[in-house]
Amino acid sequence: MTVGATSHVAAVVAQALELALLEPPFHWLASLPDRYLGRRVTATTLAAARDGLDAQLSWLDGRKRPVSGLLLDQLIPLARYGLGLLDIDAADRDLYLGVVKARLRNGCTGANWQRAYVARHGSDMPALTEAYYQRQQSGLPVHDWDV
Repeated sequence: MTVGATSHVAAVVAQALELALLEPPFHWLASLPDRYLGRRVTATTLAAARDGLDAQLSWLDGRKRPVSGLLLDQLIPLARYGLGLLDIDAADRDLYLGVVKARLRNGCTGANWQRAYVARHGSDMPALTEAYYQRQQSGLPVHDWDV
């Protein structure tokens, strides 16, 4: 699918859901300084994918920072602000960003929970899938699940 086709599909879905898409300025990628492109971005992305919440990421100032600190100190406040600009209710912002904060503070993501489950119960994948499904049905976020 081409970029244009992807944009069109996204616009149709957003319209059907009565959402507004934020459009970046034309040529936004080309206007980024070189230091935000290329090898550093790729390395940072790979580190995040490989190491999850334990990743050390190179940020805009070139310093390496723990992903949890970066999210808690900079990105979540920016997300809260941006959602406010979109008129998302403050209670909804606090609720959903609060889930992200809690996951960061106790270090529990879905992947971390699955690893802990396998460490405790063995690598029976059907049992893991059933346990995961049952906990999802509780409505609790993954960081509140028992292993």
